[in-house]
Amino acid sequence: MSSIKTKSPFSVESRKTEIRYVTTDPKRMLGKFVARRALRTWFEAMTDKDTGETVSIERHEVLLERGTYIDNEQLSSINFMLQEGSLREVEVSNQNRQGILLTSTSLLPFKAVAKIEDKKKTFLLYASSVANVLVILVDFIELNFKGKFEITKVEEMDYC
Repeated sequence: MSSIKTKSPFSVESRKTEIRYVTTDPKRMLGKFVARRALRTWFEAMTDKDTGETVSIERHEVLLERGTYIDNEQLSSINFMLQEGSLREVEVSNQNRQGILLTSTSLLPFKAVAKIEDKKKTFLLYASSVANVLVILVDFIELNFKGKFEITKVEEMDYC
């Protein structure tokens, strides 16, 4: 009888099942995905023409993009850079995460609905994201209302 676990075709990968770590050991990188860009770092000496002062500038080069699968070929390149000293560490994961959540720097108008003690309340507010709306709204409701509540709807307003 075999004790090998096989992955169900119906299983869903999530952050709950992700194994993610930072390592300098090439053996622990093989067969994993790059979780964060792997950067080669070095310093260049630059001389200011006006003052004659020499300044050290840190430079970076992207070696591996997020989501890159580390096979033997990639591993030999990583190992060379680690031994050379231009690569310090690599963050790896058992999951291929390539999406990058964009963060807004501007405030957008949102309409949110919350059910507070069986009464629906509508709130209009400015926030930079839906996640930010939830933080602001939970804080406001906890400070200004008594009892149980749930947020039932959040939508960005196209007009304001």
